[in-house]
Amino acid sequence: MQFFRRSVPFLLGSVMAWGATNGCSGGWSSSPGDSADHVGAIGVELQIGSTTLDTLAYTITGPSSFNKSGTIDASRSATVSAVIGGLPAGNGYTITLTGTASDGVTSCAGSATFNVTAAQTTSVAIHLTCHEGQRTGGIIIGGTINVCPMIDGLSASPASARVGNTIAVSSVGHDSDHGPASLFYSWSTTSGTLSGAASQSPTFTCTTPGPATLTLALSDGDNTAGCPALSSITVNCEPQPQLGQAGHIIVIYQENHSFDNLFGSWPGAEGLSSPTANIPQIDAATGLPYVLLPQVDPNVPATLSNQPFDISQFVPANQKTVDLVHRFYQEQQQIDGGRMDKFVTVSDAKGLSFGYYPTAVQPIAALINSMPDQVALCDHFFHAAFGGSFLNHQWLIAAASPTFPGAPAAITATLEAQGNLTKDGQVTPDGYVVAIREIRVEGERLMPAGGPYLDPSDIALIAAWIDAGAM
Repeated sequence: MQFFRRSVPFLLGSVMAWGATNGCSGGWSSSPGDSADHVGAIGVELQIGSTTLDTLAYTITGPSSFNKSGTIDASRSATVSAVIGGLPAGNGYTITLTGTASDGVTSCAGSATFNVTAAQTTSVAIHLTCHEGQRTGGIIIGGTINVCPMIDGLSASPASARVGNTIAVSSVGHDSDHGPASLFYSWSTTSGTLSGAASQSPTFTCTTPGPATLTLALSDGDNTAGCPALSSITVNCEPQPQLGQAGHIIVIYQENHSFDNLFGSWPGAEGLSSPTANIPQIDAATGLPYVLLPQVDPNVPATLSNQPFDISQFVPANQKTVDLVHRFYQEQQQIDGGRMDKFVTVSDAKGLSFGYYPTAVQPIAALINSMPDQVALCDHFFHAAFGGSFLNHQWLIAAASPTFPGAPAAITATLEAQGNLTKDGQVTPDGYVVAIREIRVEGERLMPAGGPYLDPSDIALIAAWIDAGAM
């Protein structure tokens, strides 16, 4: 704060009463009981630095509790003059001047003592002290320190996928001071869609061909500009091939296996984890569920409970087990009107039909994983016909069942009135061929002795065989 000092001369007058008998004219005159005003003058320098005083307030106190106050307007002049009258003669007066500059913050004040002599003007010098307003201030600094997070790396697997397929994205980051909040992940992409955009490892789905840039913003709760870490990775979305571009369609038949037997534990498939996968099998002899699964394979113990089990515990996947019946009429009996509870009792392999192999260790699983954009695993695909591979091969190629009009009775199945099987056969009573492992007519093979079983995929051979009247 700065101080300005000014000495201000001020003229004060006192009034002296004159007697009516003195016969004098001029000078001071008054009415009885009043004093005539004495005229005085005061000059005030109003400029204080760059600040101007527009108004001065005064207060005069004196003997016998005398008090008088007022203001002096100095806005129209660089000096001030005033006549202050009516001051009784006496000693011990004090005048106090105060004023505030036009800047509103600089204030001035001063005082002086004087005596009033009747009929005289007293000149009083007043020393004014001016205080300039405070122009500076201070702050109290109370700050916090935050170490911003860092992104250590981004990964995408695979780096390229066809439109409609997904890419697994992952990130690694850290926050050295673990605050002020837990790490928050926010992913964005220039195309495609993100599942789990607020997670550390989202899934990206290609929707349009071309590159897509995925950006991660990693925050620790401090969103001050520049604190969240940013990093990007680019993946490529390939257009889906047209059917005309396909050179080959390969169908792999894993014959004599159910879906759950091979793919029951495939991630995401409706397999062994499905509530309908564990249906207690019924013993046809008692009509009650088995307590323990009956077994005919000497490698599998007969102490297993009535539920799916891992065959590889007892027989490695690369070793043979006993064969399982997979024929037209028997499968319908096993399905049991949709109850799916007679696979064990109807099968010649008994409890082995309730077993499975772990999916992950199979060579076919490794093949599928090595070419995810070229292989589809259908967990809701059902074979076209009941029974084994022969009839389903026909449906794969021709979408129809072969016929054998007038087939010998020896190979023709017979059914009772209710439709129950009384004699098994390769040909249905109405002439459809539903199985062909080794057909004999009147004790003679239709294939040369010692020859291989008929390859049902050889359509030309089947056609020639039918044309020859063998079927």
